[in-house]
Amino acid sequence: MVNKKMTPKPNLVYILNDHHAYYGHGKKVNGPEIKRPNLNRLANEGVKFTRAYTACPLCGPARRTMLTGLFPHNHGEIKNETNHKYDRELYLERLKKEDYELFYFGKWHAGRG
Repeated sequence: MVNKKMTPKPNLVYILNDHHAYYGHGKKVNGPEIKRPNLNRLANEGVKFTRAYTACPLCGPARRTMLTGLFPHNHGEIKNETNHKYDRELYLERLKKEDYELFYFGKWHAGRG
């Protein structure tokens, strides 16, 4: 049996931003390439998702889908309505049970939680 105290947990950093299409990273329309060494380093040393898909192109339902793992028609938010209750465990709750410290910065727009 593995002793949890002896096994180091990986650090997790999840970066999510709005309106940042994969094909447009680092480019200006008819302009020079945008230098972004820190974002490039994070992507090169971490996990990069290059085949992202959203079941709903609205920020609230998309965030709730990422938090729950459910499609919008299953979690109930199909518009940007933020008062639906979360009635299933979120991956954040699972991380908390594993003694991860959780921090969130920026736009939430996914209900009260």
